[in-house]
Amino acid sequence: MDVVLVTAGGALCALTAVDVLSTWNTSRAMVDHEHLLGIVVAVLFPSWIWLLASMLLTVPVLGLDSGWPRSRDPLRSFEATARRAEARLVTRTMYAGRPVSWVLLALGVLCICVVAVGFALGTAKGSGQILPGPRYEISTSELNGGAWTAVSADQYAAWQARFVRLDALFTLFGLAMVGGGLGLLQLHRAAAVRTPARLAKR
Repeated sequence: MDVVLVTAGGALCALTAVDVLSTWNTSRAMVDHEHLLGIVVAVLFPSWIWLLASMLLTVPVLGLDSGWPRSRDPLRSFEATARRAEARLVTRTMYAGRPVSWVLLALGVLCICVVAVGFALGTAKGSGQILPGPRYEISTSELNGGAWTAVSADQYAAWQARFVRLDALFTLFGLAMVGGGLGLLQLHRAAAVRTPARLAKR
């Protein structure tokens, strides 16, 4: 499942980035905002449930029983300190090695560049619809106070490009999925290697 999470996050980053890049020169999105949003929701919803649940179960300091910080009770204070130390060990294991760090760094730089350039070119929040005819309508706070407004086909494409540039923020969610998935994959691999070694010692 960790591999699926990494793959889904990478695909989300790639699709969103390519869609945003397609608006840089032509002001016309490859996939319009409504369809892109539908894909993103379908990928993010189950993936983030799995990611958050895995993190809660894996990293002690994120769990409900993570300890009692600054407690006056010596026993509780000791348990809290032990759990923090365990959490640090888990985190170091999750992101040990340069390959994982370089992959996350490169993907992070790419996502930030896509977001920054998209915002520099112009973004907007809203949605569009194509009615029979065809007739094109846009709803955004920047146009008639958010009321559905009839526009030309070229104007519709331009507005969709602005909506999609704002969707560049979805690459950051994909980045979190890749980072979390790689960390969990590394942790599970380390656990799989250590378990036979412990059994052999017994």
